[in-house]
Amino acid sequence: MWSPADAFWVWCAATAVALCASRARRWTLVWMSVPAAALGVGVGRVSGCVALVSALALLWGKWRDRRVRTGVAGFAVVGLLSMALPSAIQLTGATAVIAVIAALPAIWSAGRRARTRERRSAAIALAILGTLIIVGAVSATALTATVASPALDAIEASDEAVSLAADEDSEAAAQRFSAAAEQFDAVVARASGWWVLPARFAPIIGANVNLISVALESGAQLNRTAADLAVEVDQSALSRPSGGVDLAVLESYKGPADQAVAAVVTARNDLTDANSPWLLPPIKSRLGELDGSLEDAERSAETVSLVAETLPSMLGADGPVRYLLLLGNPAELRDVGGHVGNWAELVAEDGRLKLVEVGAPYELFTPLDTPPATLTSGAYPVSLEELRPQYFPQNWGGSPDMDTVARLASELFPQARPGGPIEGVIYADPTAFAALLELTGGVEVPTTDITLTSENAVRFLTVDQFLALTDAPAGTDPLGDAIETAVRRFADNPLPLPDRLAKLFGPVLVGGHLQMSTLDPDRNSLLDRIGLRRTLGRTGEEDILAVVNRNANPSKADAFLRRSVTYDVQWQPGTGQIRSTVTVTLTNEIPETGLDEDQVKAPPATPLRTNRTQLSILTPLSAAQATRDGERVPFGTQAESPSVFRHNVWIELAPGQTATVSLDLTGRSDAEFYRLHYLGQPALNNEPTTVRVSELGDTLERRGTVVEERFPAGEDRIIEFAPDEGIE
Repeated sequence: MWSPADAFWVWCAATAVALCASRARRWTLVWMSVPAAALGVGVGRVSGCVALVSALALLWGKWRDRRVRTGVAGFAVVGLLSMALPSAIQLTGATAVIAVIAALPAIWSAGRRARTRERRSAAIALAILGTLIIVGAVSATALTATVASPALDAIEASDEAVSLAADEDSEAAAQRFSAAAEQFDAVVARASGWWVLPARFAPIIGANVNLISVALESGAQLNRTAADLAVEVDQSALSRPSGGVDLAVLESYKGPADQAVAAVVTARNDLTDANSPWLLPPIKSRLGELDGSLEDAERSAETVSLVAETLPSMLGADGPVRYLLLLGNPAELRDVGGHVGNWAELVAEDGRLKLVEVGAPYELFTPLDTPPATLTSGAYPVSLEELRPQYFPQNWGGSPDMDTVARLASELFPQARPGGPIEGVIYADPTAFAALLELTGGVEVPTTDITLTSENAVRFLTVDQFLALTDAPAGTDPLGDAIETAVRRFADNPLPLPDRLAKLFGPVLVGGHLQMSTLDPDRNSLLDRIGLRRTLGRTGEEDILAVVNRNANPSKADAFLRRSVTYDVQWQPGTGQIRSTVTVTLTNEIPETGLDEDQVKAPPATPLRTNRTQLSILTPLSAAQATRDGERVPFGTQAESPSVFRHNVWIELAPGQTATVSLDLTGRSDAEFYRLHYLGQPALNNEPTTVRVSELGDTLERRGTVVEERFPAGEDRIIEFAPDEGIE
């Protein structure tokens, strides 16, 4: 955005060039017209066309009257400058250099032809302008010396306030935010004195001083808003002593959160308006960092607002809400993570969670049920229907799309446990259960001398339980009893503060160990914002990749299945054509001793402890061929959704064996930029996933720099790639 100082100096430059052009030889105007027109392609067309026509007319000598030539020449040059300096072509150091180069011949020519009086006037004008610049530089230096230290103190105070807020000390945080705001106000007052005006008026310097002033003013306002927010959003008041959430307190957070959003948006807009092409590199870099921090703050405040608006109804503000918790075990892999080993029915009402029942899959349905549960025909992917979920509830996690899992469970569960509709489904694996135990404390496993804790829960649930519970008395469910104890403790005790929950469960959510979907789009918007909902839906023409394993023995051998995934993508800008290869390396690391029969059983006619797995690649791209260790192998393809295929390869791994499976894919995505949605599977022994993206040339040959990103394989990740920009 143009500041008054910028406008003044550009006017001075344009006027000077116009005056010089009126005195210069005509060929210099043609010289100026070429770069000026190049800078102004598509902008300032009216004035630009007039300028070009005028310059050409002068070249051919159409006007013989000197006064006409002078006026038209000046108009022509200013018109050309209007093409080079409008908002569509941002003024930068590069464009300024081009403009100077374009104007130099005219200035030189005018200087050669100028009279003595004209040269004297030009020298006086330059002296005045030079004096203004020198005074501005001195003023800016004084400003820096005066405000640098107090500004750093204000920033430090603001950082301390943020730390206090993170430590859940709202009162101290509010006081520190207020103190920081006062410190910022004091610095702003210093930076607003009359003696700073020369610095604000100086070219280049003025843009930097102006931005610093705006940043200081924004800092003061943001700290005042944060102080109000710390007082009005008291996290300690959210938890009720008897357990659950005080919904009235939660709903009261929306107003302050919306005010915080508005304050951050205003600050970002002010900084955007103060941005200038003349910012010095250190200041421009800090501006980018500041805007990134403000963007995070805006998103956080928006999340608080969305939570305050949506979560009360999810917690039963308008009446009981029924949920189903599926406890998956990745020792026997399914698409969403692991097969369902236990389930729990929960009811939320007036901010409290009530545990209704904990059970095992066959307490819902069995293959012997007559008649079987009904399943809406054609409502689910064929690959999921093949798992016969109406007979085998342990297979309800047979899709990586949590919306599909929720729809399936919401249809089938009420047929076994009548009541109100299931309004949301939660998937949790042993890693999520371990995080829960961090809050509830350890729980004893009946019939054993084992206490489940956050340290041993994952190992026990995925490996040790199968030996430890072998001799459990008939008709008992020791593990189900332990799970029930932990969930009841969580529901009945005061809720931890949100910051502690975020720190504890944040990594769990990122890794896909805890997922949720509801049948309500508004509620799902909240789940999307906090990272609980994972879906396979395709947005536009993006690429999608989900690499999932299903145990096909069945056995619990996947606790020892190690997997790494590499995705090499060649993408052609302009057409969107893709050639890619998914490479999956699988190793069966199952030990020779110390395991139960369920863990070591193998498919018929294979060595003991052999792991048979179905490897599925879900993608919108077509598969050309599959190989195992370089040899072609058969594969099958199913429609997972209208826009996503499931390509399947069946693998048997003897103990200690490694297999490398590659699948070549072809297809198209967006032609302007490449966007990949990677949907991770939270398995136990995932190596980091590697994605490499490069451009395809016109002949579909790889060219350019290959960009690479590595990340935990269980994550739900968006990766974007544009030519010459790399991965974001």
